[in-house]
Amino acid sequence: STKVCTGSFSGEMGKTERRLTASATALVGAFQVALAAGAPWGDLAYGAANPGTLPAGYRAASAGAALAWGATTVAITRMPIPVTQRGRKGLAVLAAVGLVGAAMNAISPSVGERALWAPVSLAIGLGALRLRSVGSGSR
Repeated sequence: STKVCTGSFSGEMGKTERRLTASATALVGAFQVALAAGAPWGDLAYGAANPGTLPAGYRAASAGAALAWGATTVAITRMPIPVTQRGRKGLAVLAAVGLVGAAMNAISPSVGERALWAPVSLAIGLGALRLRSVGSGSR
């Protein structure tokens, strides 16, 4: 026979998924902060078009991305579990960003982007999909 898990198990699953998704978004945010600050990691970003320290325009873009990823991380950590309808909508957007990012990084000419950011982006996309289903009755 099949048992249906409800109650605290659903909440614990959601907490774990929230931690993992928030950790991945925080990692991306921290990387973007480092790029904006001048870290010489251009070969791991923006298709490796600018190895070393990024030019000013890309650094400004990374600063904006860092803010967006930071806000996303905060939103995920404060999200109620089970996830509300509004939260599910936001997580659908995050899932799309993560999955598109995974595809883009997977086809990047940069070995580093393929090796590092494709899996991290995939984790964000899949984590957001899983998190959005917590408490909705669908998995």
